[in-house]
Amino acid sequence: MLRRCTTRARPCAGIATRAHLYSPRERKVLVRNSHRPFWERFWARVALDSSGCWLWGGLRDVDGYGRLGRGAGCGTRARAHRLAYEAAHGPILPGFCVLHRCDTPACVNPAHLFLGTQLDNVADRDAKGRTRVPIRRGGRWTGKHRAVAS
Repeated sequence: MLRRCTTRARPCAGIATRAHLYSPRERKVLVRNSHRPFWERFWARVALDSSGCWLWGGLRDVDGYGRLGRGAGCGTRARAHRLAYEAAHGPILPGFCVLHRCDTPACVNPAHLFLGTQLDNVADRDAKGRTRVPIRRGGRWTGKHRAVAS
């Protein structure tokens, strides 16, 4: 039987993951891969592309952006391209987004990333012709989208 570990310095706010479960029979904390150094875990998931992109090979969210846990569980995940930008250029100021020059959400190449506001992000999307508007028929959303001509 596994129980929540009570040896952690700060208790987990959510459901305990395998990273910090305690096995009373073996009298030890069960440890998994997430206790490797953070940047070692980060770079192990990056693959080079022929277009110059460094593609994230780990977990991706529904929008295609890479995700990586910052700690040992507890649901503290960050987008991989933001972590790559911070590693190369320093902290991201509040209110700023990390935008892609290559328009590849999975890319973590710092040379392809730049800072901008949400307004810059929308203008960049419009300029590249990636704006999509939901199609509405008979007062109901169809779930389909159409591109907006710029």
